[in-house]
Amino acid sequence: MPSARAERAPAKVNLTLRVIGRRPDGYHDLQSLVVFASVGDALTLFYYGVYAPPLQTRAVPQSGSLSLTYKLVRPSTATAVTVGPSGDVVQIDAAKHGPGTYRFTWAASGHPAGDYTFRVTADDEQGQHSVAERDFTVGG
Repeated sequence: MPSARAERAPAKVNLTLRVIGRRPDGYHDLQSLVVFASVGDALTLFYYGVYAPPLQTRAVPQSGSLSLTYKLVRPSTATAVTVGPSGDVVQIDAAKHGPGTYRFTWAASGHPAGDYTFRVTADDEQGQHSVAERDFTVGG
């Protein structure tokens, strides 16, 4: 289970709202009178142990390479792998890391064309397990 933080976002009511001019950047200057209501939204933010940002490209030429990245928010034992089209698993990283960003260059040469998954699993010091995945394709 990821750790969570709850916050209250009070509702805002515009009593008046006037457009008083246009700025050089194309936006408008506004004049308003607002009050905040006693009601609002309850927001809950979840913090997962591992995050894999979107890949810069999802299609990799057979002779190309791909930058694979993951981020840890707490000290964790992490394992990063690629899973190939026939289910073959190639380990990229397996170590205990502190919070931070970890990058690896994955070369497509020598790997068959098809669909792949970049998968990172992390177990943190609080006993929480999390998984992040990103899909990509090696040319055909």
